[in-house]
Amino acid sequence: MPKKDVLSDQLFNLKFTAKQLGKQATKCAKAETAEKLKVKKAIEQYGANSPQAQAYAEKAICQKNQHINLLKLSTKIEIVVARLEVAASMNQISGSIGGVVKGLDVALKSMDVGKISTIMDQFSAQMTDVELSTNEMQRGMDDVGLVSTSHVDELIQSVADEHDIEVGHSLPGFQAQAVGGAQASAMG
Repeated sequence: MPKKDVLSDQLFNLKFTAKQLGKQATKCAKAETAEKLKVKKAIEQYGANSPQAQAYAEKAICQKNQHINLLKLSTKIEIVVARLEVAASMNQISGSIGGVVKGLDVALKSMDVGKISTIMDQFSAQMTDVELSTNEMQRGMDDVGLVSTSHVDELIQSVADEHDIEVGHSLPGFQAQAVGGAQASAMG
């Protein structure tokens, strides 16, 4: 089996595994919701300090943790897949450049100006492709898997605002935003 087929099979298997982990994470989220409903019913029936409510709460917490861990693992696998796809693309490009270099070597030995010019044009086109792919790969590497804490905090705050939930004091960046906003209003 050629090397390319093995890589594509591995990429497919990794993508499939990531999908399966996502589905398992969804099941855990549903189980967490079900356990929370059981907690609510146990509180109503037996009280907040009852062993039943505590047991259901522990199960809900375990399901939530499992959900988060499965999502993280799924995301890590998706990041690996993206990086492998970029590496495979770069490998293809380097192979085609190798072909151009071999062609140039043959053309230089024959000293045929027409062939040399044609191969140099091919080489120039290949180098442009490499530059574009390198830039695309760099953007992909910057974007995939490297999420800053401030972006996460902003998203959490945005979701909280959409649902009228107060979380500002629990976010690390909130004080800096609040202080900056107070300074701006004091200066204005």
